[in-house]
Amino acid sequence: MTTKFFLTPWKIESEVLTDQMPVIDLRSLSLYKQGHLKGASHFPIGTLVERLSELPSRHQVLCLFGTETQIIEASHFLIMKNYRVKYQILACDSFFQQISHRGWLEIGNHSKRLWQPAPVVKRFNKHFSKLTTAKYGLDLACGAGRDSLYLAQSGWQMCAIDYSQSALDKLNKLSENLSLPVETQLLNLEKDFSTLIAQEARYDLIIVVRYLHRPILEMLPLLLKSRGILVYQTFMQGCEAFGSPKNPRFLLKAGELAETFNNFNILYDHQELLEDGRPTNAFIAQKHD
Repeated sequence: MTTKFFLTPWKIESEVLTDQMPVIDLRSLSLYKQGHLKGASHFPIGTLVERLSELPSRHQVLCLFGTETQIIEASHFLIMKNYRVKYQILACDSFFQQISHRGWLEIGNHSKRLWQPAPVVKRFNKHFSKLTTAKYGLDLACGAGRDSLYLAQSGWQMCAIDYSQSALDKLNKLSENLSLPVETQLLNLEKDFSTLIAQEARYDLIIVVRYLHRPILEMLPLLLKSRGILVYQTFMQGCEAFGSPKNPRFLLKAGELAETFNNFNILYDHQELLEDGRPTNAFIAQKHD
């Protein structure tokens, strides 16, 4: 994809602002606070490597903003990571004059959030979260923890578990930046799940996204309180055609979650396609009294 170091006001308005193209501002915090393009996201060049999990989907094209050196370095890195860079804007006086004149200049340190939670988690929060008054949730195989942080923004007290310390470090850093406390726990679910089962049913919500280890499925109800809710979304058979995952151990059969949790009240059970076409089963169900 070709890139440009300067955009006309028409291009900025029609392709960046109107289409809500993510603008990655690579400058220092002090310069960013002095003025930036409305709706930009602040990613100082030195933080890109550790903050990849905060970027949007790789299917989303990006616009980079900064000095020429910053843009070249960031562009090379992001393209290497399979991101698509469409525009590159130099931080210069003429550009700031343009956006100031048109009302597109924003002052302060507000930075637009680019990451999104899993669609099934958003659906739960919008349509089903009021089914439980208490808000203590468990995020299994949480990765960088975007789903936990999203729910924490809605008032949930979340415990996020993963086997990767580096993933939990990213979650803790982002949690600190957003002032959203999330409890984290390092645990290998395939070896040490029994340590969780030893606890009494204590969670009002369990979420599992893009993870499947069948031996723990039937034990999840033991962790849920009465009328607790399970939110699950992971890959289905058919993903093999797209490359990965291919191992049947990691692929749900059609109707498998509904059969496993047939004693729950099933609230949502649909096949949903990811942006790359891979099929997933999005599933939300509530434990009975």
